[in-house]
Amino acid sequence: PLCIGVGHGGYCKFFADLVQWRATGGAKGYLPCNTCAGGSVSNVGIGDIIQIPSNTSGHTAVVIGILARNNDGSVKTVDVIDSNYIGGNGKFIIARHPISKPELDSYRTYH
Repeated sequence: PLCIGVGHGGYCKFFADLVQWRATGGAKGYLPCNTCAGGSVSNVGIGDIIQIPSNTSGHTAVVIGILARNNDGSVKTVDVIDSNYIGGNGKFIIARHPISKPELDSYRTYH
């Protein structure tokens, strides 16, 4: 699978907040907490933030593409950009990579 890793982006939630803030000119505010995402990822779209809601072991990423859908139209694989996922915790590498089911089922969306 495609995986591109560059630079240092800080913690994943901070990085996702920063990307969203800059992309919308501040129109979309910051993701308020590490456990705020609650929507289903089955209909996630480009630009949405997805999150494994947890204060200790969660993860946050920005959806930049839909790579595959199930027969019913629900999302099966997303293309994301994030930080601190590739290379392990504490590496803060900014990366683009796919997330597929069943791992995707751990995520929730924050619109």
